[in-house]
Amino acid sequence: MTKKFGDIFEAIKYLERNSELLDLQTSSIYQIKRNYIFEAVSGDDDKTLILPKNSVSLKFYRGEDDNYDLKYKCVPGIYRNNPSSINILVSKLKMIDFELSISDHPRIVDAKSKNLYINYEALAQHYELKTDLLDLSSDLGVAAFFATNTYNKEEKRYKPTKNKVGCLRVYKPDRNNLEDKQFRWIGLQPFRRPTNQFAFGYKLNQSEDFSNKSDKVIFEQKYKNSLKFNLLFHKNGYNELLPLNDHAVKIADYIKKVNKISRKAIEIYCSRNMKIEENILNLLINVGYQVVNSKLFKLSRQQKREIKRKMGDKLYNNIKIFVRGCCDHYQED
Repeated sequence: MTKKFGDIFEAIKYLERNSELLDLQTSSIYQIKRNYIFEAVSGDDDKTLILPKNSVSLKFYRGEDDNYDLKYKCVPGIYRNNPSSINILVSKLKMIDFELSISDHPRIVDAKSKNLYINYEALAQHYELKTDLLDLSSDLGVAAFFATNTYNKEEKRYKPTKNKVGCLRVYKPDRNNLEDKQFRWIGLQPFRRPTNQFAFGYKLNQSEDFSNKSDKVIFEQKYKNSLKFNLLFHKNGYNELLPLNDHAVKIADYIKKVNKISRKAIEIYCSRNMKIEENILNLLINVGYQVVNSKLFKLSRQQKREIKRKMGDKLYNNIKIFVRGCCDHYQED
């Protein structure tokens, strides 16, 4: 049975009784110091996986600005609104094209040189390409933001929600079986969105519904509370969860709108899924896509030099990474 609360703070108290977010209820200063504390662990293929320290609780949250279960299944973007098989195919190819287009970005190159784990599908998801991942976070505050704010397409920003209900979902992996093949350990990535959102994910196929795999609470929206969570993540005039100075935004936006697919993306897709390249090529041409031999987006040498200059020797700002009792500080200008 779904629990329903009078406001977001009652829901938070139920989920995390001692959450510092509860201080926002009576405070006139809508800021809480966020500590970007991560821990390095050994991941697949001997890559270093850097996870938020708070993920040890094994509680992962998802915020939604309405009770969408009354209307739809809880599914990833790639499966919403009854897409055709060709639309799903194109989304998967664009996800690969995004990976190819960012592969030589200085941030990606730097992460590879440090042997860090890079989840390209999660990066595509966080930069609004359609994937088969659902966003989760180990930070209840992040989920609360998305549960109390609605994206305004015209203004391209999140605005406080009112006159509806909100939803917070909770996913708890089995502590005795952490090898869940659908759960994605994402954490720190070369671009800041997933890092700032303490990101994790859950991979679903078209027939699945995440509401069957998670618990949820519902709460009444109140504008004054929604505004508090909207302001919570605003720093220096921008939303900390959605950094502006991020080349991945420009690359993803271009790939989403362009009517092209690279031949290399088709080749990789067919190799991964045991499909025949010629058949996929013909399908795309028949629905009006142009197949090209080059990357869809390519940074110039000058752009790369400028990015490297701004990066300096360090990849991240205000990040503390603990490794076996030691602490490294990653900082950038």
